[in-house]
Amino acid sequence: MGFPIELDEGFAMAHGCLAYWYQQRARLEDAKKTVIQPLALAPWVARRERQQIEAIGHWISGRGRNSIALIKEHISEFPRDGLLLRKRDYPAGSDCSDWAADKMAI
Repeated sequence: MGFPIELDEGFAMAHGCLAYWYQQRARLEDAKKTVIQPLALAPWVARRERQQIEAIGHWISGRGRNSIALIKEHISEFPRDGLLLRKRDYPAGSDCSDWAADKMAI
């Protein structure tokens, strides 16, 4: 999983996707450690990628409502973004009290 990162340490999306991969496999500590790097690199990447990284970072850090707000904003501008459309289906790490209603709002 880390091959793209080995090729380019500054490839923020590779770090973000690896954090997402860890989170989807219930490896939350690995996800939390891994998401730090892409968040540090995010100011230098395109808006689309930055929003993806920030939404994943919020989710992994237990700020589900912040993540959902950013996903809504992102999907309105990039409606075909499969990564964040998938994110709405996984409540793990979320701080959302009404998950079903929040999910449908995306």
